Amino acid sequence: MIVNQVLKISMAFAIWCLVPIQALADFTPIAGSYQKHYSQKEETNHWVVLGAVEKVKGIITPEREARVEGKVSRWMWQIPVGQTSEEVFEHAMQQFDESVLPLYQCSGRSCGSSNELANKVFQQSMLYGRDEFQYYWVGFEQNQDKTEPATLWIVYAIQRGNQRVFQYLEKVALAPGQASLFTEDAQRAQAKVLKEQGYIVMQELKSSKSAALSAESVRWLKDLLHKNSNTQYALVVHRYNKKAEASSLVSQSQQEAQALLEQMAGANGFIQKLYVHGAGAMMPRAGMSDRIELVLINK
Repeated sequence: MIVNQVLKISMAFAIWCLVPIQALADFTPIAGSYQKHYSQKEETNHWVVLGAVEKVKGIITPEREARVEGKVSRWMWQIPVGQTSEEVFEHAMQQFDESVLPLYQCSGRSCGSSNELANKVFQQSMLYGRDEFQYYWVGFEQNQDKTEPATLWIVYAIQRGNQRVFQYLEKVALAPGQASLFTEDAQRAQAKVLKEQGYIVMQELKSSKSAALSAESVRWLKDLLHKNSNTQYALVVHRYNKKAEASSLVSQSQQEAQALLEQMAGANGFIQKLYVHGAGAMMPRAGMSDRIELVLINK
Protein backbone atom coordinates (compact mmCIF):
# COMPACT_ATOMS: atom_id res chain seq x y z
CA MET A 1 0.00 0.00 0.00
CA ILE A 2 2.70 2.48 1.06
CA VAL A 3 4.89 1.45 -1.88
CA ASN A 4 2.00 2.04 -4.32
CA GLN A 5 1.33 5.47 -2.83
CA VAL A 6 5.00 6.40 -3.14
CA LEU A 7 5.02 5.23 -6.76
CA LYS A 8 1.90 7.26 -7.56
CA ILE A 9 3.37 10.38 -5.96
CA SER A 10 6.68 9.88 -7.77
CA MET A 11 4.93 9.43 -11.13
CA ALA A 12 2.75 12.49 -10.56
CA PHE A 13 5.79 14.56 -9.65
CA ALA A 14 7.68 13.34 -12.73
CA ILE A 15 4.77 14.26 -15.00
CA TRP A 16 4.47 17.70 -13.34
CA CYS A 17 8.18 18.31 -13.97
CA LEU A 18 8.08 17.16 -17.58
CA VAL A 19 5.26 19.38 -18.77
CA PRO A 20 7.09 22.73 -18.40
CA ILE A 21 10.34 21.26 -19.75
CA GLN A 22 8.65 19.97 -22.91
CA ALA A 23 6.79 23.23 -23.42
CA LEU A 24 10.02 25.23 -23.08
CA ALA A 25 11.68 23.68 -26.13
CA ASP A 26 11.59 27.05 -27.94
CA PHE A 27 12.81 29.26 -25.11
CA THR A 28 15.40 29.16 -22.31
CA PRO A 29 15.32 31.63 -19.40
CA ILE A 30 18.48 33.05 -17.84
CA ALA A 31 20.47 30.36 -15.99
CA GLY A 32 19.45 30.05 -12.36
CA SER A 33 15.93 31.41 -12.89
CA TYR A 34 13.23 29.96 -10.65
CA GLN A 35 9.95 29.07 -12.32
CA LYS A 36 7.04 30.57 -10.39
CA HIS A 37 4.20 29.74 -12.75
CA TYR A 38 3.26 27.53 -15.68
CA SER A 39 -0.13 26.92 -17.27
CA GLN A 40 -1.59 25.87 -20.60
CA LYS A 41 -5.17 25.92 -21.82
CA GLU A 42 -7.39 26.58 -24.82
CA GLU A 43 -8.89 30.06 -24.83
CA THR A 44 -11.53 31.63 -27.08
CA ASN A 45 -11.11 35.28 -26.07
CA HIS A 46 -7.46 35.80 -25.16
CA TRP A 47 -6.43 39.43 -24.69
CA VAL A 48 -3.34 40.61 -26.61
CA VAL A 49 -2.17 44.17 -25.95
CA LEU A 50 -0.52 45.93 -28.91
CA GLY A 51 -0.17 49.43 -27.51
CA ALA A 52 0.41 51.43 -24.34
CA VAL A 53 -2.01 50.62 -21.52
CA GLU A 54 -4.01 53.39 -19.88
CA LYS A 55 -6.91 53.53 -17.49
CA VAL A 56 -9.66 55.86 -18.71
CA LYS A 57 -12.64 56.40 -16.39
CA GLY A 58 -11.79 53.18 -14.59
CA ILE A 59 -11.59 51.12 -17.80
CA ILE A 60 -8.35 49.56 -19.09
CA THR A 61 -7.80 51.02 -22.56
CA PRO A 62 -4.79 49.90 -24.64
CA GLU A 63 -3.95 52.04 -27.65
CA ARG A 64 -4.44 48.85 -29.68
CA GLU A 65 -5.52 45.33 -28.79
CA ALA A 66 -6.74 42.03 -30.21
CA ARG A 67 -8.85 39.15 -28.95
CA VAL A 68 -7.75 35.76 -30.21
CA GLU A 69 -8.57 32.07 -30.00
CA GLY A 70 -5.90 29.45 -29.47
CA LYS A 71 -3.80 27.38 -27.08
CA VAL A 72 -2.16 29.71 -24.56
CA SER A 73 0.96 28.63 -22.65
CA ARG A 74 2.24 30.86 -19.84
CA TRP A 75 5.48 30.90 -17.85
CA MET A 76 6.82 33.19 -15.16
CA TRP A 77 10.29 33.16 -13.62
CA GLN A 78 12.01 34.93 -10.77
CA ILE A 79 15.43 36.00 -12.03
CA PRO A 80 18.66 35.55 -10.01
CA VAL A 81 19.89 38.54 -8.04
CA GLY A 82 22.25 40.77 -10.01
CA GLN A 83 20.35 40.72 -13.32
CA THR A 84 18.41 43.79 -14.49
CA SER A 85 15.07 43.67 -16.26
CA GLU A 86 16.79 45.13 -19.34
CA GLU A 87 19.36 42.31 -19.39
CA VAL A 88 16.60 39.74 -18.99
CA PHE A 89 14.66 41.28 -21.89
CA GLU A 90 17.72 41.37 -24.15
CA HIS A 91 18.46 37.71 -23.34
CA ALA A 92 14.91 36.84 -24.39
CA MET A 93 15.11 38.81 -27.67
CA GLN A 94 18.27 36.95 -28.69
CA GLN A 95 16.29 33.71 -28.79
CA PHE A 96 13.89 34.78 -31.54
CA ASP A 97 15.17 34.48 -35.10
CA GLU A 98 14.17 36.32 -38.27
CA SER A 99 11.05 34.21 -38.73
CA VAL A 100 9.43 36.04 -35.79
CA LEU A 101 8.20 39.51 -36.76
CA PRO A 102 8.01 42.16 -34.02
CA LEU A 103 4.45 43.52 -33.92
CA TYR A 104 4.88 45.81 -30.93
CA GLN A 105 7.59 46.75 -28.45
CA CYS A 106 7.87 49.28 -25.66
CA SER A 107 9.95 50.03 -22.58
CA GLY A 108 9.61 52.08 -19.43
CA ARG A 109 6.70 54.49 -19.07
CA SER A 110 5.88 54.29 -22.79
CA CYS A 111 4.28 50.89 -22.05
CA GLY A 112 1.78 52.51 -19.72
CA SER A 113 0.90 51.17 -16.30
CA SER A 114 2.73 48.10 -15.00
CA ASN A 115 -0.06 47.69 -12.48
CA GLU A 116 -2.65 47.29 -15.23
CA LEU A 117 -0.49 44.95 -17.31
CA ALA A 118 0.31 42.74 -14.32
CA ASN A 119 -3.09 42.55 -12.69
CA LYS A 120 -5.56 42.99 -15.54
CA VAL A 121 -3.81 41.72 -18.66
CA PHE A 122 -1.47 38.99 -17.37
CA GLN A 123 -3.37 38.41 -14.09
CA GLN A 124 -0.09 37.92 -12.24
CA SER A 125 0.26 40.32 -9.32
CA MET A 126 3.96 39.51 -8.90
CA LEU A 127 4.60 41.24 -12.23
CA TYR A 128 3.55 44.60 -10.81
CA GLY A 129 6.69 46.72 -10.61
CA ARG A 130 8.22 50.06 -11.40
CA ASP A 131 6.96 51.48 -14.71
CA GLU A 132 10.40 52.80 -15.67
CA PHE A 133 11.91 49.29 -15.44
CA GLN A 134 9.45 47.35 -17.62
CA TYR A 135 9.96 45.90 -21.10
CA TYR A 136 7.22 44.46 -23.32
CA TRP A 137 7.27 42.81 -26.75
CA VAL A 138 4.84 40.95 -29.02
CA GLY A 139 6.12 38.82 -31.91
CA PHE A 140 4.29 36.97 -34.70
CA GLU A 141 5.54 33.74 -36.25
CA GLN A 142 3.84 32.40 -39.36
CA ASN A 143 4.71 28.83 -40.28
CA GLN A 144 5.72 29.00 -43.95
CA ASP A 145 4.15 25.74 -45.14
CA LYS A 146 1.03 26.18 -42.97
CA THR A 147 1.45 22.72 -41.39
CA GLU A 148 1.72 24.28 -37.94
CA PRO A 149 -0.41 27.08 -36.46
CA ALA A 150 0.80 30.66 -36.50
CA THR A 151 2.19 31.70 -33.12
CA LEU A 152 2.13 34.85 -31.04
CA TRP A 153 4.98 35.34 -28.57
CA ILE A 154 4.67 37.82 -25.69
CA VAL A 155 7.62 38.75 -23.48
CA TYR A 156 7.48 40.96 -20.39
CA ALA A 157 10.31 41.79 -17.97
CA ILE A 158 9.91 43.92 -14.84
CA GLN A 159 11.81 45.02 -11.75
CA ARG A 160 9.72 45.32 -8.63
CA GLY A 161 10.13 47.92 -5.90
CA ASN A 162 12.07 45.39 -3.78
CA GLN A 163 14.62 45.05 -6.65
CA ARG A 164 13.48 41.53 -7.58
CA VAL A 165 13.27 40.91 -11.31
CA PHE A 166 10.61 38.75 -12.98
CA GLN A 167 10.10 37.55 -16.52
CA TYR A 168 6.81 36.51 -18.09
CA LEU A 169 6.35 34.62 -21.37
CA GLU A 170 3.29 33.68 -23.38
CA LYS A 171 3.14 31.40 -26.40
CA VAL A 172 -0.19 31.53 -28.21
CA ALA A 173 -0.70 28.84 -30.86
CA LEU A 174 -3.43 30.54 -32.89
CA ALA A 175 -6.53 28.65 -33.99
CA PRO A 176 -7.13 28.32 -37.78
CA GLY A 177 -8.10 31.65 -39.32
CA GLN A 178 -6.81 33.74 -36.43
CA ALA A 179 -3.52 34.68 -38.13
CA SER A 180 -5.41 36.93 -40.54
CA LEU A 181 -6.08 39.30 -37.62
CA PHE A 182 -2.40 40.25 -37.74
CA THR A 183 -1.81 40.37 -41.51
CA GLU A 184 -1.48 44.15 -41.69
CA ASP A 185 0.64 44.28 -38.52
CA ALA A 186 2.95 41.57 -39.89
CA GLN A 187 3.29 43.32 -43.24
CA ARG A 188 4.19 46.63 -41.59
CA ALA A 189 6.70 44.83 -39.38
CA GLN A 190 8.19 43.05 -42.39
CA ALA A 191 8.66 46.35 -44.26
CA LYS A 192 10.29 47.89 -41.18
CA VAL A 193 12.73 44.98 -40.76
CA LEU A 194 13.59 45.17 -44.47
CA LYS A 195 14.39 48.87 -44.16
CA GLU A 196 16.47 48.48 -41.00
CA GLN A 197 18.20 45.15 -41.75
CA GLY A 198 18.52 45.37 -45.51
CA TYR A 199 16.92 41.99 -46.22
CA ILE A 200 14.12 39.69 -45.09
CA VAL A 201 13.29 36.04 -45.63
CA MET A 202 10.20 36.02 -47.83
CA GLN A 203 9.68 32.26 -47.75
CA GLU A 204 11.37 29.07 -46.66
CA LEU A 205 11.61 26.51 -49.45
CA LYS A 206 11.34 22.74 -49.61
CA SER A 207 14.09 21.02 -51.56
CA SER A 208 11.54 18.92 -53.44
CA LYS A 209 9.52 21.90 -54.77
CA SER A 210 10.36 24.71 -57.16
CA ALA A 211 10.61 28.20 -55.71
CA ALA A 212 7.40 30.23 -55.95
CA LEU A 213 5.89 33.06 -53.96
CA SER A 214 2.65 32.49 -52.11
CA ALA A 215 -0.38 34.58 -53.11
CA GLU A 216 -0.01 36.52 -49.85
CA SER A 217 3.67 37.26 -50.57
CA VAL A 218 2.85 38.39 -54.11
CA ARG A 219 0.21 40.83 -52.82
CA TRP A 220 2.58 42.21 -50.19
CA LEU A 221 5.47 42.62 -52.64
CA LYS A 222 3.23 44.26 -55.24
CA ASP A 223 2.13 46.81 -52.65
CA LEU A 224 5.74 47.42 -51.53
CA LEU A 225 6.94 47.96 -55.10
CA HIS A 226 4.06 50.30 -55.86
CA LYS A 227 4.64 52.43 -52.77
CA ASN A 228 8.42 52.56 -53.29
CA SER A 229 8.67 52.87 -57.07
CA ASN A 230 12.12 54.52 -56.95
CA THR A 231 13.67 51.88 -54.70
CA GLN A 232 15.60 48.91 -56.05
CA TYR A 233 15.01 45.42 -54.66
CA ALA A 234 16.27 41.95 -55.48
CA LEU A 235 14.66 38.54 -55.01
CA VAL A 236 17.41 36.05 -54.19
CA VAL A 237 16.95 32.27 -54.23
CA HIS A 238 19.23 30.23 -51.95
CA ARG A 239 19.58 26.47 -52.40
CA TYR A 240 21.65 24.07 -50.26
CA ASN A 241 22.14 20.41 -51.07
CA LYS A 242 25.31 18.67 -49.92
CA LYS A 243 24.85 15.97 -52.57
CA ALA A 244 24.68 18.44 -55.46
CA GLU A 245 27.48 20.28 -57.25
CA ALA A 246 27.78 23.96 -56.38
CA SER A 247 27.44 24.93 -60.06
CA SER A 248 24.19 22.99 -60.46
CA LEU A 249 22.72 24.69 -57.39
CA VAL A 250 23.58 28.09 -58.84
CA SER A 251 22.01 27.14 -62.16
CA GLN A 252 18.87 25.81 -60.47
CA SER A 253 18.47 28.86 -58.27
CA GLN A 254 19.01 31.24 -61.22
CA GLN A 255 16.22 29.55 -63.17
CA GLU A 256 13.94 29.72 -60.14
CA ALA A 257 14.79 33.38 -59.57
CA GLN A 258 13.85 34.22 -63.15
CA ALA A 259 10.57 32.36 -62.66
CA LEU A 260 9.85 34.57 -59.63
CA LEU A 261 10.28 37.68 -61.76
CA GLU A 262 7.88 36.23 -64.31
CA GLN A 263 5.45 35.41 -61.50
CA MET A 264 5.49 39.05 -60.34
CA ALA A 265 5.12 40.30 -63.92
CA GLY A 266 2.16 37.98 -64.43
CA ALA A 267 0.56 39.49 -61.31
CA ASN A 268 1.00 43.00 -62.81
CA GLY A 269 3.63 43.94 -60.27
CA PHE A 270 5.82 47.02 -60.81
CA ILE A 271 9.01 45.13 -61.73
CA GLN A 272 11.08 47.92 -63.31
CA LYS A 273 13.16 48.19 -60.12
CA LEU A 274 12.95 44.51 -59.15
CA TYR A 275 15.97 42.33 -59.86
CA VAL A 276 16.51 38.61 -59.31
CA HIS A 277 19.52 36.47 -58.48
CA GLY A 278 20.18 32.79 -57.97
CA ALA A 279 22.83 32.38 -55.28
CA GLY A 280 22.80 28.61 -54.94
CA ALA A 281 24.85 27.84 -51.81
CA MET A 282 27.31 30.70 -52.37
CA MET A 283 25.87 33.17 -49.83
CA PRO A 284 25.09 31.22 -46.64
CA ARG A 285 23.65 32.74 -43.47
CA ALA A 286 24.04 30.94 -40.15
CA GLY A 287 21.10 28.69 -39.35
CA MET A 288 19.38 29.29 -42.69
CA SER A 289 18.03 26.70 -45.13
CA ASP A 290 16.59 26.88 -48.68
CA ARG A 291 14.73 30.17 -48.99
CA ILE A 292 13.70 33.25 -50.97
CA GLU A 293 15.09 36.52 -49.65
CA LEU A 294 14.11 40.05 -50.56
CA VAL A 295 17.13 42.35 -50.49
CA LEU A 296 17.05 46.14 -50.36
CA ILE A 297 19.56 47.41 -52.95
CA ASN A 298 19.09 51.14 -52.47
CA LYS A 299 16.69 53.35 -50.53
